[in-house]
Amino acid sequence: MITWIKSLGWLVALGTILTAIVFAMAGLKSGRQQRKVDDGEVLIERLKYDKTMKGIKVAEKLQVKVDASKKKVLAADKKMEDALESLGEGNASMDVIADRFNSKRVRREA
Repeated sequence: MITWIKSLGWLVALGTILTAIVFAMAGLKSGRQQRKVDDGEVLIERLKYDKTMKGIKVAEKLQVKVDASKKKVLAADKKMEDALESLGEGNASMDVIADRFNSKRVRREA
């Protein structure tokens, strides 16, 4: 079944395009999350120098949120790296493709 699906060139091309779109969207999401973490760290630094109780409490709460966001960013990056590695393992080498092509029956012209 899988070989039949792989034989449909347009389906393979469509799958490749969709995979590229999904990876691009994941990269953009990771970038947004990283900017959010960076902005939160800058705000925490500003609040540390505020030296008021309210500023310190807000900085503590924000630090917890930033740490959680850092974990999400790291998890998303790890997930994307794993997906890219698994995608690379699925690609056939040129030798495998040539063997598969050469093993097919060739029609004889009558």
